[in-house]
Amino acid sequence: MNIGIICEYNPPHKGHAYQIAELKKRYPDCTVICVMSGNYVQRGTPAVADKYARAAAALAIGADAVVELPFPYSCAPAELFARAGISILSALGIDALCFGTEGDVLPALLTAAEQLDSPAFADALAKAAAASENRGIGYPVLRDRLYTERYGVAAAALLRTPNNTLAVEYLRAMHTLPTPITPIAIPRTGDAHDMPRTDAGVQDAIVSASAVRTCIQSGDFDAAMSLLPPTTADILRRDRAAGHLCTDPDSIPGPLLLHTFRTARPAALSRCAGLEGGLAGRLCDAAKRAHGTEEFYALAATKKYTNAAIRRAALYGFFGVTADMLRSAPAFTVLLAACDRAAPLLRRARKADALPVLSRPAAYKQLSDAAQSAFLLSLSADAVYGMLLPCPYSEAELLARTPTVLHGGT
Repeated sequence: MNIGIICEYNPPHKGHAYQIAELKKRYPDCTVICVMSGNYVQRGTPAVADKYARAAAALAIGADAVVELPFPYSCAPAELFARAGISILSALGIDALCFGTEGDVLPALLTAAEQLDSPAFADALAKAAAASENRGIGYPVLRDRLYTERYGVAAAALLRTPNNTLAVEYLRAMHTLPTPITPIAIPRTGDAHDMPRTDAGVQDAIVSASAVRTCIQSGDFDAAMSLLPPTTADILRRDRAAGHLCTDPDSIPGPLLLHTFRTARPAALSRCAGLEGGLAGRLCDAAKRAHGTEEFYALAATKKYTNAAIRRAALYGFFGVTADMLRSAPAFTVLLAACDRAAPLLRRARKADALPVLSRPAAYKQLSDAAQSAFLLSLSADAVYGMLLPCPYSEAELLARTPTVLHGGT
Protein backbone atom coordinates (compact mmCIF):
# COMPACT_ATOMS: atom_id res chain seq x y z
CA MET A 1 0.00 0.00 0.00
CA ASN A 2 1.37 3.40 -0.98
CA ILE A 3 0.37 6.13 1.47
CA GLY A 4 0.93 9.83 0.88
CA ILE A 5 1.47 12.64 3.36
CA ILE A 6 1.36 16.32 2.40
CA CYS A 7 3.59 18.28 4.74
CA GLU A 8 5.87 21.21 5.44
CA TYR A 9 8.18 19.59 8.02
CA ASN A 10 9.43 23.00 9.09
CA PRO A 11 11.23 21.23 10.75
CA PRO A 12 10.26 17.53 11.12
CA HIS A 13 9.44 17.03 14.82
CA LYS A 14 8.33 14.30 17.20
CA GLY A 15 4.68 14.65 16.23
CA HIS A 16 5.59 13.97 12.59
CA ALA A 17 7.65 10.96 13.67
CA TYR A 18 4.66 9.71 15.67
CA GLN A 19 2.36 10.01 12.64
CA ILE A 20 4.69 7.96 10.41
CA ALA A 21 5.31 5.38 13.15
CA GLU A 22 1.56 5.01 13.71
CA LEU A 23 1.01 4.55 9.97
CA LYS A 24 3.62 1.81 9.78
CA LYS A 25 2.15 0.15 12.84
CA ARG A 26 -1.27 0.02 11.19
CA TYR A 27 0.05 -0.88 7.73
CA PRO A 28 3.38 -2.72 8.21
CA ASP A 29 4.01 -3.17 4.48
CA CYS A 30 3.16 0.36 3.44
CA THR A 31 5.39 2.78 1.57
CA VAL A 32 5.14 6.37 2.85
CA ILE A 33 5.58 9.08 0.23
CA CYS A 34 5.74 12.68 1.44
CA VAL A 35 4.98 15.69 -0.73
CA MET A 36 6.86 18.35 1.19
CA SER A 37 6.94 22.12 0.74
CA GLY A 38 10.10 23.42 -0.86
CA ASN A 39 12.02 26.40 0.52
CA TYR A 40 8.89 28.49 1.22
CA VAL A 41 5.98 27.42 3.38
CA GLN A 42 2.27 28.12 3.54
CA ARG A 43 2.41 31.20 5.75
CA GLY A 44 4.46 32.98 3.10
CA THR A 45 7.75 32.62 4.96
CA PRO A 46 11.02 30.86 4.11
CA ALA A 47 11.56 27.46 5.69
CA VAL A 48 13.96 27.30 8.62
CA ALA A 49 16.10 24.74 6.76
CA ASP A 50 16.29 24.08 3.04
CA LYS A 51 14.22 21.42 1.36
CA TYR A 52 17.03 18.86 1.00
CA ALA A 53 17.93 19.05 4.69
CA ARG A 54 14.30 18.72 5.77
CA ALA A 55 13.77 15.81 3.35
CA ALA A 56 16.79 13.98 4.75
CA ALA A 57 15.35 14.50 8.25
CA ALA A 58 11.99 13.13 7.05
CA LEU A 59 13.69 10.00 5.78
CA ALA A 60 15.37 9.59 9.15
CA ILE A 61 12.02 9.59 10.98
CA GLY A 62 10.53 6.92 8.72
CA ALA A 63 9.42 8.41 5.41
CA ASP A 64 10.32 6.25 2.39
CA ALA A 65 10.50 9.06 -0.17
CA VAL A 66 10.11 12.83 -0.21
CA VAL A 67 9.21 14.81 -3.32
CA GLU A 68 8.79 18.54 -3.54
CA LEU A 69 5.66 20.66 -3.49
CA PRO A 70 7.34 23.48 -5.40
CA PHE A 71 6.92 27.23 -5.17
CA PRO A 72 4.41 28.88 -5.58
CA TYR A 73 2.07 26.08 -4.46
CA SER A 74 4.04 25.58 -1.25
CA CYS A 75 2.84 28.93 0.12
CA ALA A 76 -0.66 28.89 -1.36
CA PRO A 77 -3.88 29.22 0.68
CA ALA A 78 -5.17 25.95 2.13
CA GLU A 79 -7.47 25.04 -0.77
CA LEU A 80 -4.78 25.48 -3.45
CA PHE A 81 -2.02 24.02 -1.26
CA ALA A 82 -4.11 20.88 -0.74
CA ARG A 83 -5.13 20.62 -4.40
CA ALA A 84 -1.52 20.83 -5.60
CA GLY A 85 -0.30 18.25 -3.10
CA ILE A 86 -3.10 15.83 -3.99
CA SER A 87 -2.36 16.34 -7.69
CA ILE A 88 1.26 15.26 -7.22
CA LEU A 89 0.41 12.26 -5.07
CA SER A 90 -2.32 11.14 -7.48
CA ALA A 91 0.16 11.29 -10.37
CA LEU A 92 2.56 9.14 -8.35
CA GLY A 93 -0.13 6.49 -7.88
CA ILE A 94 -0.79 6.49 -4.16
CA ASP A 95 -3.58 4.43 -2.61
CA ALA A 96 -4.29 6.49 0.50
CA LEU A 97 -3.65 9.90 2.03
CA CYS A 98 -2.80 10.30 5.70
CA PHE A 99 -3.32 13.57 7.58
CA GLY A 100 -3.56 14.78 11.15
CA THR A 101 -6.83 15.85 12.77
CA GLU A 102 -7.97 17.36 16.06
CA GLY A 103 -9.53 14.23 17.50
CA ASP A 104 -11.37 11.33 15.88
CA VAL A 105 -13.41 13.49 13.51
CA LEU A 106 -13.01 12.01 10.03
CA PRO A 107 -16.76 11.33 9.50
CA ALA A 108 -17.58 14.95 10.45
CA LEU A 109 -14.86 16.26 8.12
CA LEU A 110 -16.20 14.15 5.24
CA THR A 111 -19.62 15.71 5.83
CA ALA A 112 -18.10 19.19 5.95
CA ALA A 113 -16.28 18.62 2.67
CA GLU A 114 -19.56 17.64 0.99
CA GLN A 115 -21.30 20.69 2.44
CA LEU A 116 -18.58 23.09 1.27
CA ASP A 117 -18.68 21.59 -2.22
CA SER A 118 -22.45 21.67 -2.53
CA PRO A 119 -23.77 23.95 -5.31
CA ALA A 120 -26.09 25.67 -2.84
CA PHE A 121 -23.25 26.68 -0.52
CA ALA A 122 -21.00 27.72 -3.41
CA ASP A 123 -23.75 29.95 -4.83
CA ALA A 124 -24.48 31.50 -1.45
CA LEU A 125 -20.79 32.21 -0.86
CA ALA A 126 -20.38 33.81 -4.28
CA LYS A 127 -23.38 36.09 -3.62
CA ALA A 128 -22.06 37.01 -0.18
CA ALA A 129 -18.61 37.84 -1.59
CA ALA A 130 -20.19 40.09 -4.24
CA ALA A 131 -22.35 42.00 -1.74
CA SER A 132 -21.19 45.57 -1.07
CA GLU A 133 -21.67 45.23 2.70
CA ASN A 134 -19.06 42.42 2.75
CA ARG A 135 -16.41 44.33 0.82
CA GLY A 136 -14.13 44.70 3.84
CA ILE A 137 -14.41 41.07 4.97
CA GLY A 138 -11.78 38.51 3.99
CA TYR A 139 -12.78 35.30 2.21
CA PRO A 140 -11.95 32.93 5.13
CA VAL A 141 -14.02 34.99 7.57
CA LEU A 142 -16.90 35.28 5.13
CA ARG A 143 -16.91 31.54 4.44
CA ASP A 144 -16.77 30.76 8.16
CA ARG A 145 -19.65 33.14 8.85
CA LEU A 146 -21.83 31.62 6.12
CA TYR A 147 -20.95 28.05 7.13
CA THR A 148 -21.87 28.83 10.74
CA GLU A 149 -25.25 30.24 9.69
CA ARG A 150 -26.07 27.17 7.60
CA TYR A 151 -24.60 24.30 9.61
CA GLY A 152 -24.24 25.54 13.18
CA VAL A 153 -21.62 26.74 15.63
CA ALA A 154 -20.22 23.30 16.47
CA ALA A 155 -19.76 22.29 12.83
CA ALA A 156 -17.99 25.57 12.04
CA ALA A 157 -15.73 25.34 15.11
CA LEU A 158 -14.51 21.98 13.85
CA LEU A 159 -12.98 23.65 10.78
CA ARG A 160 -11.13 26.44 12.58
CA THR A 161 -8.04 24.52 13.68
CA PRO A 162 -5.11 24.35 11.23
CA ASN A 163 -5.05 20.54 11.04
CA ASN A 164 -8.78 20.25 10.37
CA THR A 165 -8.72 23.18 7.94
CA LEU A 166 -6.17 21.37 5.78
CA ALA A 167 -7.82 17.98 6.29
CA VAL A 168 -11.15 19.16 4.87
CA GLU A 169 -9.36 20.73 1.89
CA TYR A 170 -7.56 17.44 1.22
CA LEU A 171 -10.92 15.67 1.24
CA ARG A 172 -12.41 18.23 -1.12
CA ALA A 173 -9.48 17.85 -3.52
CA MET A 174 -9.71 14.06 -3.38
CA HIS A 175 -13.37 14.21 -4.47
CA THR A 176 -12.27 15.68 -7.81
CA LEU A 177 -9.92 12.82 -8.71
CA PRO A 178 -10.83 10.11 -11.24
CA THR A 179 -9.10 7.46 -9.10
CA PRO A 180 -10.31 7.12 -5.50
CA ILE A 181 -7.83 7.67 -2.67
CA THR A 182 -8.61 6.39 0.81
CA PRO A 183 -8.38 9.01 3.59
CA ILE A 184 -6.55 7.98 6.77
CA ALA A 185 -6.89 10.35 9.72
CA ILE A 186 -4.53 10.15 12.69
CA PRO A 187 -5.52 12.39 15.61
CA ARG A 188 -2.78 14.78 16.64
CA THR A 189 -0.92 14.15 19.88
CA GLY A 190 1.02 16.77 21.80
CA ASP A 191 0.93 20.53 21.29
CA ALA A 192 -1.37 22.13 18.73
CA HIS A 193 -0.07 23.09 15.29
CA ASP A 194 0.62 26.74 16.07
CA MET A 195 1.33 26.63 19.81
CA PRO A 196 4.26 29.04 20.16
CA ARG A 197 6.33 27.56 23.00
CA THR A 198 6.57 24.51 25.23
CA ASP A 199 8.96 24.00 28.14
CA ALA A 200 12.12 22.49 26.66
CA GLY A 201 12.71 20.63 29.93
CA VAL A 202 9.76 18.30 29.47
CA GLN A 203 11.18 14.92 28.50
CA ASP A 204 9.82 13.52 25.22
CA ALA A 205 7.38 16.43 24.83
CA ILE A 206 5.73 16.61 21.41
CA VAL A 207 5.72 20.29 20.53
CA SER A 208 4.69 22.21 17.45
CA ALA A 209 7.05 23.26 14.70
CA SER A 210 6.13 26.84 15.65
CA ALA A 211 7.58 26.25 19.12
CA VAL A 212 10.81 24.94 17.63
CA ARG A 213 11.13 27.87 15.24
CA THR A 214 10.41 30.33 18.06
CA CYS A 215 13.33 28.88 20.03
CA ILE A 216 15.64 29.02 17.01
CA GLN A 217 14.69 32.57 16.09
CA SER A 218 15.09 33.78 19.67
CA GLY A 219 18.63 32.42 19.77
CA ASP A 220 17.87 29.48 22.07
CA PHE A 221 19.17 26.92 19.57
CA ASP A 222 20.09 24.19 22.05
CA ALA A 223 16.60 24.31 23.58
CA ALA A 224 15.10 24.01 20.10
CA MET A 225 17.23 20.95 19.36
CA SER A 226 16.07 19.29 22.59
CA LEU A 227 12.50 19.41 21.26
CA LEU A 228 13.31 17.48 18.07
CA PRO A 229 14.06 13.87 17.16
CA PRO A 230 17.85 13.38 17.52
CA THR A 231 18.27 12.78 13.77
CA THR A 232 16.50 16.05 12.90
CA ALA A 233 18.57 17.91 15.48
CA ASP A 234 21.80 16.51 14.02
CA ILE A 235 20.86 17.68 10.52
CA LEU A 236 19.91 21.16 11.73
CA ARG A 237 23.15 21.46 13.73
CA ARG A 238 25.09 20.57 10.59
CA ASP A 239 23.24 23.15 8.53
CA ARG A 240 23.66 25.81 11.19
CA ALA A 241 27.42 25.20 11.25
CA ALA A 242 27.43 25.55 7.45
CA GLY A 243 25.46 28.83 7.59
CA HIS A 244 22.44 27.29 5.87
CA LEU A 245 19.72 27.85 8.48
CA CYS A 246 17.23 30.67 8.02
CA THR A 247 16.98 32.03 11.56
CA ASP A 248 15.30 35.31 10.50
CA PRO A 249 12.29 34.72 8.21
CA ASP A 250 12.04 38.45 7.41
CA SER A 251 15.53 38.41 5.85
CA ILE A 252 14.22 36.51 2.80
CA PRO A 253 13.61 38.26 0.45
CA GLY A 254 14.15 41.18 2.84
CA PRO A 255 15.31 44.48 1.31
CA LEU A 256 14.72 43.09 -2.19
CA LEU A 257 11.03 42.81 -1.34
CA LEU A 258 10.85 46.42 -0.18
CA HIS A 259 12.64 47.59 -3.31
CA THR A 260 10.15 45.76 -5.52
CA PHE A 261 7.11 47.35 -3.90
CA ARG A 262 8.70 50.79 -3.71
CA THR A 263 9.44 50.88 -7.42
CA ALA A 264 6.58 48.90 -8.99
CA ARG A 265 3.27 50.33 -10.16
CA PRO A 266 0.28 49.03 -8.19
CA ALA A 267 -1.64 48.44 -11.43
CA ALA A 268 1.06 46.05 -12.62
CA LEU A 269 1.30 44.24 -9.26
CA SER A 270 -2.48 43.84 -9.04
CA ARG A 271 -2.23 41.19 -11.77
CA CYS A 272 -0.44 38.93 -9.28
CA ALA A 273 -2.21 36.39 -7.08
CA GLY A 274 -3.58 37.80 -3.85
CA LEU A 275 -2.88 41.41 -4.81
CA GLU A 276 -6.28 42.21 -6.26
CA GLY A 277 -8.78 44.55 -4.67
CA GLY A 278 -6.44 47.34 -3.64
CA LEU A 279 -3.90 45.29 -1.68
CA ALA A 280 -1.19 46.02 -4.27
CA GLY A 281 -1.55 49.75 -3.66
CA ARG A 282 -1.60 49.23 0.10
CA LEU A 283 1.64 47.24 -0.02
CA CYS A 284 3.33 49.78 -2.30
CA ASP A 285 2.42 52.54 0.12
CA ALA A 286 3.62 50.51 3.11
CA ALA A 287 6.94 49.79 1.39
CA LYS A 288 7.61 53.52 0.94
CA ARG A 289 7.09 54.15 4.66
CA ALA A 290 8.68 51.01 6.13
CA HIS A 291 12.23 50.82 7.49
CA GLY A 292 12.30 47.02 7.25
CA THR A 293 10.32 43.95 6.26
CA GLU A 294 8.61 43.44 9.62
CA GLU A 295 7.36 47.04 9.63
CA PHE A 296 6.31 46.64 5.98
CA TYR A 297 3.95 43.80 6.89
CA ALA A 298 2.68 45.64 9.97
CA LEU A 299 1.86 48.79 8.01
CA ALA A 300 0.00 46.76 5.39
CA ALA A 301 -2.08 44.88 7.97
CA THR A 302 -5.85 45.12 7.77
CA LYS A 303 -8.80 43.19 9.18
CA LYS A 304 -9.61 41.84 5.75
CA TYR A 305 -6.29 40.04 5.26
CA THR A 306 -4.52 37.66 7.61
CA ASN A 307 -0.80 38.09 8.19
CA ALA A 308 -0.18 34.94 6.15
CA ALA A 309 -2.30 36.26 3.26
CA ILE A 310 -0.28 39.50 3.19
CA ARG A 311 3.02 37.64 3.26
CA ARG A 312 1.90 35.29 0.49
CA ALA A 313 0.66 38.17 -1.64
CA ALA A 314 3.96 40.02 -1.15
CA LEU A 315 5.91 36.95 -2.28
CA TYR A 316 3.66 36.48 -5.30
CA GLY A 317 4.15 40.12 -6.28
CA PHE A 318 7.90 39.83 -5.82
CA PHE A 319 8.18 36.75 -8.02
CA GLY A 320 5.38 37.65 -10.46
CA VAL A 321 3.04 34.75 -9.61
CA THR A 322 -0.41 35.02 -11.16
CA ALA A 323 -3.67 33.40 -10.07
CA ASP A 324 -3.64 31.26 -13.23
CA MET A 325 -0.27 29.80 -12.23
CA LEU A 326 -1.67 28.74 -8.86
CA ARG A 327 -4.84 27.25 -10.33
CA SER A 328 -2.94 25.04 -12.76
CA ALA A 329 -1.71 21.66 -11.56
CA PRO A 330 2.00 21.29 -10.74
CA ALA A 331 3.94 20.55 -13.93
CA PHE A 332 6.84 18.75 -12.22
CA THR A 333 8.19 17.63 -8.88
CA VAL A 334 11.72 17.06 -7.59
CA LEU A 335 12.86 13.94 -5.75
CA LEU A 336 14.50 15.17 -2.53
CA ALA A 337 15.09 11.90 -0.67
CA ALA A 338 14.31 8.20 -1.02
CA CYS A 339 15.12 4.74 0.27
CA ASP A 340 14.99 1.36 -1.47
CA ARG A 341 11.39 0.68 -0.37
CA ALA A 342 10.17 3.57 -2.55
CA ALA A 343 12.05 2.47 -5.68
CA PRO A 344 9.19 0.40 -7.23
CA LEU A 345 6.70 3.25 -6.81
CA LEU A 346 9.09 5.81 -8.30
CA ARG A 347 9.84 3.51 -11.25
CA ARG A 348 6.14 3.05 -11.96
CA ALA A 349 5.52 6.77 -11.69
CA ARG A 350 8.30 7.55 -14.18
CA LYS A 351 7.04 4.88 -16.55
CA ALA A 352 3.48 6.19 -16.36
CA ASP A 353 4.83 9.65 -17.17
CA ALA A 354 1.86 11.35 -15.52
CA LEU A 355 4.19 13.88 -13.89
CA PRO A 356 7.91 14.48 -14.44
CA VAL A 357 9.97 13.58 -11.34
CA LEU A 358 13.40 15.20 -11.47
CA SER A 359 16.17 13.47 -9.56
CA ARG A 360 18.63 16.11 -10.76
CA PRO A 361 17.37 19.69 -11.03
CA ALA A 362 19.86 20.25 -13.87
CA ALA A 363 17.75 17.87 -15.98
CA TYR A 364 14.93 20.43 -16.18
CA LYS A 365 15.78 21.15 -19.84
CA GLN A 366 14.24 17.78 -20.70
CA LEU A 367 10.83 19.07 -19.54
CA SER A 368 8.15 20.52 -21.80
CA ASP A 369 8.23 24.28 -22.36
CA ALA A 370 5.42 24.86 -19.87
CA ALA A 371 7.08 22.68 -17.24
CA GLN A 372 10.41 24.43 -17.82
CA SER A 373 8.76 27.78 -17.16
CA ALA A 374 7.26 26.45 -13.93
CA PHE A 375 10.60 25.00 -12.88
CA LEU A 376 12.46 28.25 -13.57
CA LEU A 377 9.96 30.18 -11.44
CA SER A 378 10.59 27.77 -8.56
CA LEU A 379 14.34 27.96 -9.18
CA SER A 380 14.29 31.75 -9.00
CA ALA A 381 12.56 31.54 -5.61
CA ASP A 382 15.14 29.00 -4.42
CA ALA A 383 17.96 31.21 -5.69
CA VAL A 384 16.74 34.14 -3.59
CA TYR A 385 16.42 31.83 -0.58
CA GLY A 386 19.96 30.53 -1.07
CA MET A 387 21.44 33.94 -1.78
CA LEU A 388 20.20 35.45 1.50
CA LEU A 389 21.20 32.68 3.92
CA PRO A 390 24.05 33.47 6.36
CA CYS A 391 26.39 31.53 4.06
CA PRO A 392 24.91 31.99 0.56
CA TYR A 393 24.92 29.37 -2.14
CA SER A 394 24.63 29.96 -5.85
CA GLU A 395 22.07 29.01 -8.47
CA ALA A 396 24.64 26.68 -10.02
CA GLU A 397 24.88 24.85 -6.70
CA LEU A 398 21.10 24.56 -6.60
CA LEU A 399 21.05 22.85 -9.99
CA ALA A 400 23.75 20.42 -8.88
CA ARG A 401 21.85 19.14 -5.83
CA THR A 402 20.98 15.45 -5.63
CA PRO A 403 18.55 13.60 -3.37
CA THR A 404 19.50 11.82 -0.18
CA VAL A 405 19.37 8.10 -0.99
CA LEU A 406 19.39 5.38 1.69
CA HIS A 407 19.96 1.76 0.72
CA GLY A 408 18.74 -1.16 2.75
CA GLY A 409 15.48 0.46 3.93
CA THR A 410 14.75 3.20 6.44
